[in-house]
Amino acid sequence: MKLKLTLIIAFALILAGCSSESGGGKWDDPNPIQPTADLTLTGAEVDANEGLNKFGIEFFNAMALNYDVVFGDMAQDNKDNYSVSPLSASLALAMLANSGDDALTAGALKVLNTTDLQSLNGSCNKIMRYLVGRDNLELANSIWYSSIRCNVLDSYVRNMNSTFYAEINGVDFTDSSVPGKMNAWIRNKTHGYIDNMIESTDERNIIYLINALYFKAKWKDSFKKDRTVKKTFYGTESDSEIDMMRSNGMYEYVKQDRLSAVIKNFEGDAAMAFVLPADGTDIKTLSANLSFDEWKAGIDNARTRNVDLSLPKFNIDTDAGLSELLGAMGLPSAFKNLDKMGAVNIVNGIASLETRQKTMTTVDEEGVTAAAVTVIGGLEEALPAEDKVEYTLDRPFLYFIYNRTSGTILMAGRICNL
Repeated sequence: MKLKLTLIIAFALILAGCSSESGGGKWDDPNPIQPTADLTLTGAEVDANEGLNKFGIEFFNAMALNYDVVFGDMAQDNKDNYSVSPLSASLALAMLANSGDDALTAGALKVLNTTDLQSLNGSCNKIMRYLVGRDNLELANSIWYSSIRCNVLDSYVRNMNSTFYAEINGVDFTDSSVPGKMNAWIRNKTHGYIDNMIESTDERNIIYLINALYFKAKWKDSFKKDRTVKKTFYGTESDSEIDMMRSNGMYEYVKQDRLSAVIKNFEGDAAMAFVLPADGTDIKTLSANLSFDEWKAGIDNARTRNVDLSLPKFNIDTDAGLSELLGAMGLPSAFKNLDKMGAVNIVNGIASLETRQKTMTTVDEEGVTAAAVTVIGGLEEALPAEDKVEYTLDRPFLYFIYNRTSGTILMAGRICNL
């Protein structure tokens, strides 16, 4: 099976009454993320990582809970399907936590389920290094700030370089070539899967914090194309004829009160869990209130079974705003400055948060290709193996791509209609 998923989450912090400070326009292109084969966290970093993993499920829940608000008039066109990248979003929010005033930092930390910025930074750094060393995953971070309005602290540059391996760019946002440069960076880091994300910039722009993610992996055992057949998918809105991929193998399987799941491994340390709601459980309810404990127990208790797996090929294309979603999760909508960056004095103390998310997903037989970009932009204003399991995803289901060691959720989605 090959899945091509492209995700865009755009956050715009709109500030009013910012003073104009001149800055030198620093540029710092750090070394690439240094991969490591082992993941060794301190006790506090373990707690921070647990918070990040919990955020992954809560972010997934929040999309379901705010689906109609997020998609608005497009909700019906999207057929109740959606996908998110918790890893990309969490890294962008972690960079924001290192940039804002105390209130904004506290809000970002709350969303990420921690109060300890230092431990969050240590966890993010080690998780990034471990993931790029294990999962055919590429991660990149960059910061673009106004060289006219901002006076960025050297300590901020060093912190973002050493913790997030972030490239630091001082630019004139009134220069019409700047959006093209930012889009070129995004396009390069996502191998061309994401482009034209930054439409325009102007004198109000203060800073953009960008995370880019690219993931490409093959199944340990791929679906054979000659076994793909036409089948009916029984959606929440209507039935449709789809291409159903089929595979038999020894896969991890778990059955709980509200759901069952099959886990299919990639080459490396990543896996993909396919989740079906139990009879009597609504897919929308499950996606909205699947708890972290429920998710974790399912993964921990899965046992190897002989499984006949049937999975549809599918495509998703979504675009949505996420302001209400992040606000509901606890991110402040107002703040005074970005003093950890050392850049901004806001006269009126007015700020609002605007967000955008765009996803494109394609699934077929051989492997998974996924790309994600998160932008934060500031502008003024054991069971017996012989028991075979028939696991057919011919009705609404959830999916999660995650690292088996760290528990990090790279991608997650809900398929209601095809």
